[in-house]
Amino acid sequence: LWHLALQLMNIKFLFRITNVSRKPTPRTGFVHKHHLYSFSTILSKPHQNLEKGERTSKSLVYFNTQITKHGRNGNIREAESVFRRMPCRNIISWTAMLTAYAQNGDIAKAQELFDKMLERNIASYNAMITAYIRNSMVKEAFELFSRVPECNAVSYAGMITGFLQAGMLDKAEKLYFETPVELRDPACSNTLINGYLKMGRLDNAFSVFDGMLDRDVVSWSSMVDGYCKFGRIADAKHLFDKMPNRNFVSWTSMIDGFMKSGNFEEGFELFLEMRREGTVEVNPVTLTVMFEGCGSFARHREGIQMHGLVLRMGMNFEVFLGNSIIIMYSRFGCIDAAAKMFHNMSRRDVVSWNSLIEGYVRSSAIEDAFKVFEIMPGKDVVSWTTIISGFFNKGLTEKAIELFKLIPRKDSVSWTALISGFVNNEEYEEAFRWFTKMLRKDFRLNPLTLSSMLSASAGLANINQGLQVHALAIKMDMEFDLSIQNGLVSMYSKCGNVHDACKIF
Repeated sequence: LWHLALQLMNIKFLFRITNVSRKPTPRTGFVHKHHLYSFSTILSKPHQNLEKGERTSKSLVYFNTQITKHGRNGNIREAESVFRRMPCRNIISWTAMLTAYAQNGDIAKAQELFDKMLERNIASYNAMITAYIRNSMVKEAFELFSRVPECNAVSYAGMITGFLQAGMLDKAEKLYFETPVELRDPACSNTLINGYLKMGRLDNAFSVFDGMLDRDVVSWSSMVDGYCKFGRIADAKHLFDKMPNRNFVSWTSMIDGFMKSGNFEEGFELFLEMRREGTVEVNPVTLTVMFEGCGSFARHREGIQMHGLVLRMGMNFEVFLGNSIIIMYSRFGCIDAAAKMFHNMSRRDVVSWNSLIEGYVRSSAIEDAFKVFEIMPGKDVVSWTTIISGFFNKGLTEKAIELFKLIPRKDSVSWTALISGFVNNEEYEEAFRWFTKMLRKDFRLNPLTLSSMLSASAGLANINQGLQVHALAIKMDMEFDLSIQNGLVSMYSKCGNVHDACKIF
């Protein structure tokens, strides 16, 4: 710029303006109005252009952010409106709009927009591949993946995810091993590890983990969580102790693993260790695990301490966190504390209502449960079955039947609740009568339905009816379900057929 300015000054270049002055001169009568820009003026123009460019860049960032926000919130029309009103767009704008369509399941518009793009980068290709995968269009995703000029780690990881979601493990493994080594870790390896864990193939998951050259906190946390879910707590703790860095997922998985395996003290101590270490903040997810553990183990004192911690921290009560507190107090039998928590919640969902109803039922306060049930918005099958079971528990069979008839959409769960209610009240013949009605309505049976009917057969000591239920279990491939096997042993024993009872046992 300095060099250009000096050149312009040296040759005394004049910038001619189109308007003409009407002031006459002796030589020509008219003179064109000229402006000789000063040195400072020449330099000021590039700065003005730069400022204009900065404003445009900021506007683009703002508009692109708005498109992304609206897409994530499901406001696709608002995202489209922002996109259409943009004075200029860049490749990020197009990709953001494409992603918004994909997130909201409009694959046709995503495809149309992708086809219109004059310029594409790897993010655009990845967004379209993700859109196909979200809509279970794995074939189309792989066809596009194969046309990507140069794939990156996100491309490979996304395609491996698509194959795994479609149950194409062999293709996922093949693509993983075809992935360039420098792109494999950690994203692609983490994807395959999670795929193996969901399929219950823990050893395969560890094999991939063990062969990784670059592990991140997700790699470690996935394996810790996998070991915990499969009950291999010692292996999980071994990996947990070796982790170079831990996040809230790894801490929560390990704490939950201890709780689920019956080791409340170790789980609680690990939570205290997390707080002492201070690298991970106490969060609603971990607290939910703690409230569930306290409720399951009837640890009243520790549960109250956890609730006090939440209050001292001034933490906002997320809906799921509030629900876990309601459930915990209900298990303690402290229904007043559960109700107080419910009424203090600024937002509630169906789980909140059902948890309080169940708490009242658990405390044999069926009248209070029914009051909550009556004012509950958006009742679901759990709401209906819980209150029906509550009336059965109080011996109010007629009221339970009346409520069952009012269910707008009955399913196998609601039918089973009714039938098991009769069985629990030793009204075995009524149980068979309603079971016959259920069969005529062609509802799908579940193991709990059949185990209830086996209990009814045992209560009546009716071997013929028991044999028919056993035959249904075999026909529906449920014979080896644990609840049914327990029911068969009980039924055959009470019907005097000890030989078959021992055989099943």
